[in-house]
Amino acid sequence: MVTETRKRIFMIVMSSEDCVDAASKLLQMKLNKNKLKEIAVVIVECAGNEKVFNKYYVYLAEKLIQIN
Repeated sequence: MVTETRKRIFMIVMSSEDCVDAASKLLQMKLNKNKLKEIAVVIVECAGNEKVFNKYYVYLAEKLIQIN
């Protein structure tokens, strides 16, 4: 994670209880339109680094899409 924003997003994604909790915390960050793209980048990076497919990232992405 290169930027401070990505580090914060990563910490929220990894420390949340479930995808609903993570989505609500991510939306509370009040990121501008350009920084919202960072959420997708972090989710893709995290999913890519898993050894076994983890549906958590799919559910989190779906929840964020439904909200927005």
